[in-house]
Amino acid sequence: LEAAEIEEFAGAVRRHSMEVAAIVEDLLVAARAGLGNVSVIPAVLDIRNELDWVVGELLPLFGLSDESLEVSGSSVFAWADATRVRQILRNLVVNSVRYGGSRIEARVAIDGDLASIELADDGNGISDADLGRLFMPYQRFHQNGTQPDSIGLGLAVSRTLARLMSGDLTYYRRDGWSVFRL
Repeated sequence: LEAAEIEEFAGAVRRHSMEVAAIVEDLLVAARAGLGNVSVIPAVLDIRNELDWVVGELLPLFGLSDESLEVSGSSVFAWADATRVRQILRNLVVNSVRYGGSRIEARVAIDGDLASIELADDGNGISDADLGRLFMPYQRFHQNGTQPDSIGLGLAVSRTLARLMSGDLTYYRRDGWSVFRL
């Protein structure tokens, strides 16, 4: 094998191992949530830094550049669990990359006394008929033959984690954009 092939295979192994680790993490949270036993350890954290970290980790795994996801907003501090915030953001970014449109944007802001992150893409979005199931476990809405099937836990786990931190995760369509708001 040539060096370029070895590098390509190593990248694929890294990406797939991170995907499996993320699935296991979501499965553990789903199982623990069913038992009422999910740990959340909040502290003051800069959610812009957490978003930048997740984007920096994920985009290269998908072969995307920093320009693939436009991030706006400055440092915003919140009382939350950094590990859980990263888990939520990972699920949202992966969904946008896999199933969204060609443009992805993230915005960090203050809304009253709450910190928020909106992740938006210009994809087709979720049909009105599917909205009631959007945050339910084991639901899938996109049949994309070029992407691996998900197990349909990411959004359910993400909303559970957001609510455990006294927040929420919502979805809406705005001007042709699918928007998830944490």
